[in-house]
Parts: sequence; structure tokens; C-alpha cells
Amino acid sequence: MIVLSATFIQHLAKANSRALALFWFGAIVLITVALPASPARSQETPAPPVHDVVTAIDRTDIEMSGLTSVADLLSGRRNFNNFGLFRPYFGIADAAILVNGRNVSGLNFDTLPISAVERVEILDQGAIRYGGHAISGAINIVLREDAEGAEFSLGTGRPTQAGGDSNHGSALWGGALGHGHLMVGVDHTRRQEVRDDDRAFSRAKWTPGDPLADTTGVSIGGNTLVYRPGDGDSATLKSLGECDEGVYTGVLTHPAGTVCGYPFANIKWVVGFTRRSRESVFLNADHPLDDDANFFVEARTARGDSLFRYAPAVGTFDFVASEPSVKENLIASVVGLDSGNFPTDAEFRVHHRFLGHGNREWRSDLEENDLTLGVRGDLADGLQYDVHVQYYGQENVVKGTNFVSETLLNAQIESGEYDIANPLSTDLGHREAIRTTRLRLNHDTLAKYRRASAALAGKALEIPGGDLRLTAGVEVEDQEWRDIFDFRDFMNGFHEPTDALGSADSSSKGERQRASAYAEAAIPLLTGWDLILGARHDDFDDVGNAVSWRIANHYRVNRSLAFRASWDKAENPPSLRTMHLGKTFTFPRICDPENDGLCRQEKIVILGNPGLGPDRAERVSVGATARVGAFSLAADWIKVEGFDQPRRVNAQTIVDRDHAGNPIPDTHVVRHDGHIEEIRIPILQAGTSRIEGIALNAGTALETSWAALEFDVHAFRTTRDERWVLEVKQPLAFPRDRVHAVLRATRGDVTASWNVHWRSGFSTASVAGYRYRAWTGNDIALGWRNAFGMDQLDLAGGVLNVENRGPSALLGGALPSLTLDAVVGRTVFLSASVSW
Repeated sequence: MIVLSATFIQHLAKANSRALALFWFGAIVLITVALPASPARSQETPAPPVHDVVTAIDRTDIEMSGLTSVADLLSGRRNFNNFGLFRPYFGIADAAILVNGRNVSGLNFDTLPISAVERVEILDQGAIRYGGHAISGAINIVLREDAEGAEFSLGTGRPTQAGGDSNHGSALWGGALGHGHLMVGVDHTRRQEVRDDDRAFSRAKWTPGDPLADTTGVSIGGNTLVYRPGDGDSATLKSLGECDEGVYTGVLTHPAGTVCGYPFANIKWVVGFTRRSRESVFLNADHPLDDDANFFVEARTARGDSLFRYAPAVGTFDFVASEPSVKENLIASVVGLDSGNFPTDAEFRVHHRFLGHGNREWRSDLEENDLTLGVRGDLADGLQYDVHVQYYGQENVVKGTNFVSETLLNAQIESGEYDIANPLSTDLGHREAIRTTRLRLNHDTLAKYRRASAALAGKALEIPGGDLRLTAGVEVEDQEWRDIFDFRDFMNGFHEPTDALGSADSSSKGERQRASAYAEAAIPLLTGWDLILGARHDDFDDVGNAVSWRIANHYRVNRSLAFRASWDKAENPPSLRTMHLGKTFTFPRICDPENDGLCRQEKIVILGNPGLGPDRAERVSVGATARVGAFSLAADWIKVEGFDQPRRVNAQTIVDRDHAGNPIPDTHVVRHDGHIEEIRIPILQAGTSRIEGIALNAGTALETSWAALEFDVHAFRTTRDERWVLEVKQPLAFPRDRVHAVLRATRGDVTASWNVHWRSGFSTASVAGYRYRAWTGNDIALGWRNAFGMDQLDLAGGVLNVENRGPSALLGGALPSLTLDAVVGRTVFLSASVSW
């Protein structure tokens, strides 16, 4: 193992010599201490001094959930997963994601095989052990390790509406490996897409002649012209070309005229609900090296593919009057002017759907590999150690079709080859223009992490109040990120992403090396009273140092009542994408105070910022737990504040500050002939935020003469959720209250469960006075162990979203959240597992 570790670390040598020195110093110390002292051997990663499992999803929960992926299990509902285990893991900092107690950066939940998961623990551990991003807590996915014999499982989910069908199958085997243990398995899942047209809440709705504002799933392009005679003049909207109701919506009304809309929802699939499949192979093995050291291997490889479809690209063209051209002559006929009589300052905009180019499609191929090798064991006096190396790599290659080059298209329009009035024209010149302006996409995303860690945990010494427990460790990591968009035309010529209509992405890539050291101690001041002190230091080669602190207090009054409080402060580096993002363009409406407040759409250039440093977050939590007989209750008040967060400053604020002579550093308003040409906005550390809330958990377990009953309630009330950019408060809309309740009854081998999910209504951030309704969902499930008297046959089935509730409200076709249960709808599921 030591030779293997050395080979791995040599690969990191280019990264950070201080990191290597720190790791080897810690590893040598821990391995030296780990001389044989006890016949027992550890089966798990060393635990922190106070291992607070807030709650857990166990294997029974997983089998009766009707879900086929860990992604669905943890995030089926926006910020509120299927088991109601909601903690403040939003906004400022995400939870750390652990597998068997080890941090796994970049883990793809959708490829983690659900058949390999024993339980999911929700931890309250702060940022000390797992880094600054974990200030709100951690999610620990514990893999199955002790399976004996063979097990085969099949499952299916069938919504009562079209689309969203799912299938799942797995096989695993576990048994002795010499004096150790080996478990291997394969897992397969497949899910159909959900199409907008197959759901009442998302399908296109309109009637020719109706107002555009009253439609759903319809856009202004279509083929619509916006004509503004001069600066400050009101715009006029008119249909461009014939608005065939067999292709478009027909003419719709608008306060500024008429538009030719396009029902894009007739074509597109619901975002996030693609057609996808995934296959995984996994292996867990351990073998004793001697009586007190254990070698372990955890390996997983996954392959997946997906398909997503959207309507044809839509383009927006802006131009002013110049020499007469085909484009101007066409527009002149629409607005009723001779092209030579255009006002010199006239402005024109065309919203045009490229129907002749075809629907856009994205096909992706994913490959993921995760390998951990290590040694763990027990030391004298109950100390444990863990030394391991880890590699994680994920590459996703997306092939996209039917994008459009803006520069090539403009040339074809000016030459008269592309018929902008009729994109479905069969004219040979027009068909050739489509071929020569069509772009294809190759989008390559790569994430690699190479990590080496050494940790020591357990009892350090005895003091009058009890055993002082300690966790300490060192770690080095090399991270590589690549996100490249490559657009090519019919001649294989390269085009920047900004030239591709129908895409608003930009490339980025970067590398980062990290060296870390941490320590945390639980000091028993009195019997039942622990003071926890922790500190962490991260050294990043690109953004410098980051320091985290933790102070926590746990006081157990008696067996029935306990109190807890904690204060955490953490620093977290910006993402590599945020730092290295290339140019990205948007065109919002800006009012220019230097031109009498003239409002028009302006070009915004958004840039990554390599000069960013770590942001800061602070968390305070106070809580109590009580138990009376079979009843338990836990309550926590939590506040998380963030500072110096990477944010994009509002473009209007930049223009106003520039006009006032107080420009925002590093931003630029570029002018030409007194008018704004473009606004350059780097991502700045300009964001602050504050989130406060109260978490409640209550439950009971009762034994009756006819069944064993369990009842659990998880609730969270968000009392404050505020964000600022440069001290300007940002509008937010969110449900303040969420509740999840589970009632379960078990009699013999049969278990029945009833799950209720509730989310409060909330007002929109964009339209005053509009309120989304509250949402309630119900799931029922039935599990039967040893079904039909067969000892090794287990069945589970039920109905998810029994009432078939869709999203809580609609506003102009927009949805508050596209959650799993609301989009897929009522789903009947059934699974069977046989083992021997």
C-alpha cells in the first residue's frame, strides 16, 4: 500500500511541493503510530469527535421509495428531498457530499447506483473536516459492504400520463475474500423523457388573434418585426411574412401591434427530464494485512447517455438604416415605407425562428470512474487511522445539432439567398443557405480530482469529565476542470460560442492544487457536557489561503433532554468556472442617463475573473432535543451569512454609477458617438446573503397488539432569505414553509407507509400581487418481505403523487420549479428482489 501511495503522490509532484511535504509528514506520523496494538480492526473511516447524524434514509426507505437513482432520492423536490430531510444546504454553501465518510468532489448522483447504497446520513459537522463549502453540513452516502450471497432486483415505474417511464435492474454478489470480504455488482437504470406537449401545465396554448400575454408555451419569434422610427420613439410590432397557422400561431395581438408567435412547447421536452440511461459496475473489498490493519478498495465505473430536444433556434437581429439592401427592402414593405425614406436613426429588430434548420438536439455520452485504495485500522487506546488515495474522473461529451451562425446568416440574408420571410421555402438558394449557415456542437466537460489523505481519530486521553476525543488529518488534492464549446460549420470552420444562435454558453478551463490540515477536539468539561473546538487551513495555489473555525457546545441534561449550540466560520474558493469563464453575451434593456434616459437593449459582455479570492461564510445554530418515552423532538434555529460572494453586478447599476462619476472597479461602459456600444462586466466579489430558519423534527415508535407504528415529521420554516449585490437587495421568491410526514405500520413481513409532502404558497419576485398556491403531495407504498412464503423474495410497490398534482401555479408559461413528482405526475411503481 505504501508503494502504491508513493506512485500516486508522484503524479501530484507537479502540483505543490508544500502539499507533498505536509502529506508525507502526517502520513508517516500516523503510520508510525499505527504499529500493532489491538486485535480489533476498523471497518469504517475514523469518525469525528461528535458525529451528529441529524437523520438518515435507511435501506428500507430506499426500497420503498419507488425511486431508481440517488439523484432522485436526494433532490426529487427543489431544496426539499423525497424524505423531507431539508437542512439549510442552499444559497450560501452546499452540503459536503461524502461516500463512506470521505469527501467526493464532483460526484454525479445520477450515476451512483442506488442498489449499492446502504443508507444516507444527514450530518451536522461544519466545515472543519470537509472544507469551507460544507459549513451547512454534510450528506454521507454509506455503501453496502456486508452482502452475503447473490441478489437480483428488478423495478419499474409507470406514470399515468405519457412519458417519464423508468426501469431499473441490478445484480450483486458478496462473500468471503480470504479473511476479508468482497462485494461486486452491476446496476442499470433507464428513463424516458417528459415532453411539454404531454403535460397540461406545459403544453402550448393559444388561439389566433388572442393577446400574446394570454398564451402558454409561445414565443414572439415566430417571425416578428420591431420597428422604432427614431431615438425615444415608440416601437411598432408587425408580423414578418405570412403567419401560417399550420406552422406558427397565426397573428397574435400586442399593445404595440401584432406578432407572429411560435408554439415552441409543441416541440421541446421538459428541461431536466431528458431521455437517459446509465450502467454502473461497482466493487467494495477489504482484506486484513494483520490483526490491526485492513486494506480496502472501493471502485466504481459508470457509463451513460442522454438525449434532449428543443425547438429550432430563434434569432434576434438588430440593425439601423443604411444603404438599401434585401433585408431593408423586405422590412420596408412591412412597415409601409420606401427603404430610401427610412429615418436615419431608425432601428429595426427581427425575432425569427429558424424552422428550416430543424429542431435542436443534444446527445450526451458520460463516463465516470471512481477509485479509492487505502489502509485503516485501530491503534492503542481506541485510536483509529485511515490513509488512502483517491481518483475521481468524469467526462461528458455532448453532440449538438442545428445551431445557426449569426455572421454567416447575416451574409446570406443580405445577399438575398436566405428567405427570412419564409424559413420553410423550398427554393434551392434558400436550402443551400440553410446548409451553409447550420452549425454543429461538440461540448466536452471534464472534471478530475486526485486526492491523498491521512486521518487519525478517537480517544486521545482521559480527563475528569471523560475521554477527550480528537480528529486530525492532512490532505492534498489536484483538481482539473475543462468545459469547452466547439461549434463547427459545414466546412469544419470553427465558430465562437457567441456566434451560435440558440446557445448562450462560453468555454472555461482551469487547474487547482490544494493542501489542507485540520484538527477537531471534543473536550468533556463535565459528564454529558462536551465543548468542540476545530480549525482547518487550506492552501490553494490560485487563490491563496482559506481558514475555517468551529466552536460547538453539547450539553446533555439527562437521558431525556439535551442542548446544543455551534458557531462556524469558513472561507471557500470560487469555482474554476467562475474564475476562468470566457466571454458570454446578453442583451438586457438599459436606460442611459447620458442620453436623456433613452432605454434600449444593450450588449453586455460577462467575463470570468482570475483575480477572485475565497468568499466567507458564518453559521450560528442553537437547538435542543427531548425524549419522553417513545416520543422524540428536536428543534434548531440556524442562521447562515455569506460575504464576498462572486456575483455579476447589475448592468443598470454599472451605467448609473459610471454616469455619476463613481464607476464600479473593473467594469467598463464602452461608448461610440455618445451611445453605449457594450458594457463589460467581470464577476466580482460583490455579493452578501443571509438565511435564517427553524428546523423541527419529531417522531415516535409504538408497539401495538396488531402492528408496530412509526411516525416522523420533518419541517423547516425559512424566516429570512435575503441577497444583496453591492448593497442592492435582490428580489427573491421562495416558499417559507416545508413539511414532510411519514406514517409507517409493520405487521409481520408486511410494511405499509404513507408520505405527505407540503410546501407553502409564495409571492413572485417579478410581478407584485401574484401568488403561487401551496403544494401538497401524497405517496403510498407497501413492502412484503418473504413474499408468498418464499424466504428470499421481497416485493415493494405503491403510488407516488397519488393525487397527480402538477406544479402549483403558472405565470405566462413560467413554472416555479420543475420537480420530479410534479412533472412526472402520478406514478405506479413495483420492484422485486430475490436473493440466495
